[in-house]
Amino acid sequence: MGREKRHVIIGAVAAGGSAAFKLKRLDPSLQVQVLEAGEHISYAACGLPYYISGVIPNYHSMVMRTREDFEKGAGIELYTSHRAREVDLERGEVRAEDLLSGSVISFPFDRLLLATGASPLVPPIEGIELEGVVTLRTLQQGLQIKEQLQMKDIQRVLIIGGGLIGLELAETFRVLGKDVLVLEKMPVLLPGVDAELSSLLEEELYKNGVSVQKEESLEAFQGDKEGRLQEVVSSKGTYSAELAVMALGIRPNSELAREAGLKLGEGGAVAVDRYLRTSVPHVFAAGDCAEAYHRVLERNTYLPLGTTANRQGRLAAENMHGQNMKLFSGVLGSAVAKVFDLSVARTGLSEEQAQEAGVSCDSVWVKTLDQAPYYPGSAHLNIKLTFHPSSGKLLGGQLVGREKAVKRVDVIAAALSAGMTVEELAELDTAYAPPFSEVWEGLVVAAGAAVGKREKYA
Repeated sequence: MGREKRHVIIGAVAAGGSAAFKLKRLDPSLQVQVLEAGEHISYAACGLPYYISGVIPNYHSMVMRTREDFEKGAGIELYTSHRAREVDLERGEVRAEDLLSGSVISFPFDRLLLATGASPLVPPIEGIELEGVVTLRTLQQGLQIKEQLQMKDIQRVLIIGGGLIGLELAETFRVLGKDVLVLEKMPVLLPGVDAELSSLLEEELYKNGVSVQKEESLEAFQGDKEGRLQEVVSSKGTYSAELAVMALGIRPNSELAREAGLKLGEGGAVAVDRYLRTSVPHVFAAGDCAEAYHRVLERNTYLPLGTTANRQGRLAAENMHGQNMKLFSGVLGSAVAKVFDLSVARTGLSEEQAQEAGVSCDSVWVKTLDQAPYYPGSAHLNIKLTFHPSSGKLLGGQLVGREKAVKRVDVIAAALSAGMTVEELAELDTAYAPPFSEVWEGLVVAAGAAVGKREKYA
């Protein structure tokens, strides 16, 4: 086989899977080998809370591509239960351990993609090894939690971390009839969402029987003589629990890159340029292990999201192929989550994030309706826009409202990508019918409020 034909990908979930299939579509003659430490591949991890609650009855429906799709469908060489142990840049090979046999296999490469993902943050504290202390990141972990709930008498669940995943899990366990407590060390829930809107989600949690303890740090877990979790100790108290879910965030799996001598960047993630090349040009990185260019900040940051992983994986494949190199357009941190009867969405910079980044900003917060007031079932929709006070350039937006009403966040994401000002957003020609919005669309109202605020202080 000629040079520049051997492509090795480490990771087979989001970025890695997307890259592998794109490479074979670009050139079916390429040798594409994919190494995956786990046994499960190409699954939608975002669906795990809903699988645990039973909303999604069969986890197989969350598997986007099967082994047969990889091997017979696309001609990709797939090696599951193979953990990459070393990247030898001088020899151009990856050494991986077959976790079933213990043997070590070398995979030569001309182009390499690191799509090693991320791991949950797990602090080195007392009792972390107890049965009943779990994390939720992989499909295997989701299956294990589901099994524990079915096999054991679990009534009290404590969720450590009040981010989007933590709040989704709070709903999951309440749906299952469990007593749920969320422990959060910060003064407010939901990093990346400003306090005004975060408080609305907190009210929704209380309304649905979820207890919340803020400004409390995890200190230890305590168990019984059989090694099963009994209590969670915080900086302010002790709580009984049979199950504790660590939802403290994630860290990039960048050890392979660091040990190979590749440069690391934001948050310890693998540093990449806009073409997703690492500090060694024929080695690429994508997904939760890598940095991503932020369109508003105009620099790299660490924003691990499934949508980003798939986009980066596909683009990395195009650039690995080596023809018509394309820049990664960037990310905005767009995210959405359901919390009981409310939903929350965000994109770009919140007011707090802008201030932390040293970006001059102002903001408006409006409460409108998601439908015409006379249409049955209309509900409140809260919108907050962040913008540059002198130029009026839009910096970000957040929404809290009922169900899919918050998907208006996609309009804000489009406006951010286009570099629009609040004046331009206020003139947007939006669609109207009573079941969908008021005559004056809420985003237009919020943008108008921002224009008015700018004019007032001009």
